[in-house]
Amino acid sequence: MAIRTGMSRLLANEGLTASAVWSASIHLNTDNIHVHIATVEPDPQRDFKEFERDGKVFRERKGYLKASTLDKFKSAVANELLNRDQSLAQISSLIRDRLPAHQEPWRNLPDRQLMNYYKQIYSKLPADRRQWRYNMNDMKDLRPLLDAFASRYMQLYHKTELEAFDSQLMNEVKFREFLYGKGQPGKEENRSQEYYDHKYDELFARMGNSVLKEMLAQDRRNQSMHEDPKEDTPDSPKRSSSGSSPSHGILSSLKTIKNLLRGDVQQHLLNKQAHDRSAAEEENKRNNQNQDLYR
Repeated sequence: MAIRTGMSRLLANEGLTASAVWSASIHLNTDNIHVHIATVEPDPQRDFKEFERDGKVFRERKGYLKASTLDKFKSAVANELLNRDQSLAQISSLIRDRLPAHQEPWRNLPDRQLMNYYKQIYSKLPADRRQWRYNMNDMKDLRPLLDAFASRYMQLYHKTELEAFDSQLMNEVKFREFLYGKGQPGKEENRSQEYYDHKYDELFARMGNSVLKEMLAQDRRNQSMHEDPKEDTPDSPKRSSSGSSPSHGILSSLKTIKNLLRGDVQQHLLNKQAHDRSAAEEENKRNNQNQDLYR
């Protein structure tokens, strides 16, 4: 059943569900029970790509699988075998529901620093409202400030849940290291730690988008107030027309935030930025290695 679950996900991720067939054989002839899997498209549908071999260029259908697909396959098999669904569901619930939960609008939280962050973020948002999503390109310079807001909020209002989230993530990292190892130096080293970082990225994105959604509604109200001055209120946050990036003074305020369980927030954000820079290069490297393997 575990292999069937994994293969269903693998074929879906590669767009092969309707065109590929597979078979598998369980081998008990070594100390480690293992499964051999063969997959084929009777009527090939994958895109053609050009490959160079011995100085000649060949045009063949893509045969390799993405590294991310293989990772998801292994995770699906392991989760099915070891029944990790409950633990993973708890992590997902903390990210989606419990940690971002707030009883009143973000701008009304009774903390001066949070209000200061809120006003600074809102005043620097780009003119194009379509860009008001955490992972959009135009939000790059504002993400550290959104992360600062989220970090302080969780420390003040959801510290118990944040500790539970971090603890469950570390348990999952240890489980993955036990299952897959720590990876080969220079190739897939510390892959389990990437899971930890990715889940924090997901949490910050969820929190940031919640704040930005409220700001979008506030901006529309402000536009209405501008058209009808009678509706204006002195406490409404204002947005500058320039949409410029946060100043050094704003970003330096991150240093005042207390520790976010493992290291201070500033260091966590620096780690996130370094991870973001190297993630694309690492993915390309793994795909190239898989391409050479499946030729």
